[in-house]
Amino acid sequence: NLLLTLYYVLSLSLSLSLSLSLSVCLCVSLCVSVSLSLADCHFIGSMDTNVVIRHDGQIIWDSPVITKSSCKVDVSFFPFDAQQCRFTYGSWTYNGNQMDLQNAMDHADLADLVENVEWEVLGMPAKRNITLYGCCAESYPDVTYTLQLKRKASFYVFNLLIPCVMISFLAPLGFYLPADSGEKVSLGVTVMLALTVFQLLVSETMPPSENVTLIGDQGWTGTRIRL
Repeated sequence: NLLLTLYYVLSLSLSLSLSLSLSVCLCVSLCVSVSLSLADCHFIGSMDTNVVIRHDGQIIWDSPVITKSSCKVDVSFFPFDAQQCRFTYGSWTYNGNQMDLQNAMDHADLADLVENVEWEVLGMPAKRNITLYGCCAESYPDVTYTLQLKRKASFYVFNLLIPCVMISFLAPLGFYLPADSGEKVSLGVTVMLALTVFQLLVSETMPPSENVTLIGDQGWTGTRIRL
């Protein structure tokens, strides 16, 4: 039996968005059967790209691919959160005795990466795994790339976090005003409305999640103080 060894090289060229799912543009060398959970993968343009054959028998086929994969987002520390999304490439048709997958580099190539205004790509390490399934005695190798992202928090700090903290500091001032003062009620209502508006802005910015963010916790703390 002939064992075919494929060396996988991944080049990340563009990070588009991260909401409920992560969308990235990937340039894949030696693209093989792709196995991504809840993913959508299709080639760009024609499949008739040139194949480079070297004198030592090495065959290289470069073809750009757009891959969309789901990514669980943890926004507990928003806007200072960091996310990790995994992309697993392998074959469910050929086992390890028929086709071997190896990562040619220990990380993805980020030389052609176009920086995103919202996310900073910290790295994309690669790891080769051997998976055993209950149906088969043979092992199935795959290569997993972990995309490490960190949110750029400057926009949210100056436009959401700092105003929310300053408004929260106004809430205790209502306790120092006389009870018969009309400004006491006006201040309390104004602070509560302002915090409610910021809560709406935060909820529209982030994807639905069960985690409570730092800004959300700060806003509800100020509301509880007023109540």
